[in-house]
Amino acid sequence: MPSRVQSQGIAYHEPSEPIFYSLFFPGTLDFNLDLNADGQIDFLLRSNDPGTSVANAALIPQGQNGLVMEDGFVAAMNEGESISHSLRPLYQWTTAKTPIAAASSIEGGGTVEAGHFVGKVSGFMGFDLITDGRHRYGWLRVSSPNEDAAIYANVIDWAFETDPNTGITVAVLPEPGAISLLGLGAALFFTFKHSRKK
Repeated sequence: MPSRVQSQGIAYHEPSEPIFYSLFFPGTLDFNLDLNADGQIDFLLRSNDPGTSVANAALIPQGQNGLVMEDGFVAAMNEGESISHSLRPLYQWTTAKTPIAAASSIEGGGTVEAGHFVGKVSGFMGFDLITDGRHRYGWLRVSSPNEDAAIYANVIDWAFETDPNTGITVAVLPEPGAISLLGLGAALFFTFKHSRKK
């Protein structure tokens, strides 16, 4: 069970056990992702889908859940981008199995890679958890120890907006004590102001 922290309408999770994808895993490997910890599988993270002839990794939405894609691959979103019903023009929502990356050997040696995580050390995938017709937008962060998240990457963490139909900014989390500090500041201000009047 992943660790979970919730603050100001955002649920943040870190996996307690390794979750990863690898284009060169021998055979097919699936990780069941229950991103909102409700006991239901939200996505499958698959290494080497048996329905393709090249090494690959894919994210497969379950039920009505969706993910952000760009040009037929899972989009590699950047910190600070917005995930909501409306996306940047290059992005679109999909509920279909979508490759994260693919690679094939070329004659004479070497590998050709495809996907938006090629050459990236880390990146973010946008998702939409749909329950009872309500959208909860979120992001999932992956990072690669070999500096190519197209070939291999670990799932580091994820977060989603708990308020239905509310957008979220990639990688931005509210500080857990931010509201407490604002409340404390207001209390001190009014106490100071009241004491000066006496």
